[in-house]
Amino acid sequence: MFASCTLGSVTINHRWADEQPPGANTTLNNQDACEKAGYRWYPPSPPKYPQGKCTWQADASCKTGRCFDRGHIVPSGAMGQLFGRSGQSFTMCNIAPQTSVLNECKWMYVEQVVACLGRYHLTLTMAGSLGPYQPSMHFSHVPKPAFQWKLVFLPASQPLVTSDTVLVWVMSNDEVGVYDSTSYCGRACLDKIEKGLGVTFPARIRNATYPQNSTALFTSLLTESAQDKCGIKRSTWKAGDPPPSPLELSEWGPWNVIYAESANVSDLPSFPCPSQMSSEEVQKRTPTGIYYI
Repeated sequence: MFASCTLGSVTINHRWADEQPPGANTTLNNQDACEKAGYRWYPPSPPKYPQGKCTWQADASCKTGRCFDRGHIVPSGAMGQLFGRSGQSFTMCNIAPQTSVLNECKWMYVEQVVACLGRYHLTLTMAGSLGPYQPSMHFSHVPKPAFQWKLVFLPASQPLVTSDTVLVWVMSNDEVGVYDSTSYCGRACLDKIEKGLGVTFPARIRNATYPQNSTALFTSLLTESAQDKCGIKRSTWKAGDPPPSPLELSEWGPWNVIYAESANVSDLPSFPCPSQMSSEEVQKRTPTGIYYI
């Protein structure tokens, strides 16, 4: 079960590339200046852009690239996974301006772990964005939230869950693709969410158990066999290998989330988030020259 609403009735009727970089029509109104600043130059295209156009790159950079994804709060594939139906929710109630790196990497890793928990246990998941909110030069009508949060409630009336239990993450809406175990933060983060949103969670959630060691909880609820059935595996990536595929990320990232607070945390395997690679790196490492996630 999921519950979410982040931006309410805000409607965006254009794409990220429609709002040009600062100075696009003044100091960056020619190819040399535009490209030197790190942006992309489109040659003249009358009648709309008779002098050409300086615009964002297609990569994930928040400085010169697209910066944001349409970050689903309830996972876009949830309907297919839960109800066997093809469909995604792009309503603004289910979308928050997540940085591409957050959305395509560590947020997805946590989503995969939560989905695996939901496969074997009764859960209620709540999620949303959290301020402070800053202006975004990519979408003038949409502010950038500083954090995205996810809360998972496991009621005690089921095997292996001896008391009402809550898992909660507050994740920086940044461009760091590596999962940070401190984003799993227990009751302190519930207080942070309540204060930031001006809400009070139900007493059953507020009075629940908040485990300090996430690995101990995850491994007690998700055996290695269960992890395997969820497609969660230890990374086999080595330096010099091609960038991971979306499937590999969905297998490897959750493994790091589950074992992030293990005794051998320093031994957790590392692998790149493709969103952090330049388009040249991706084209160099991918045989087709095209990489999607």
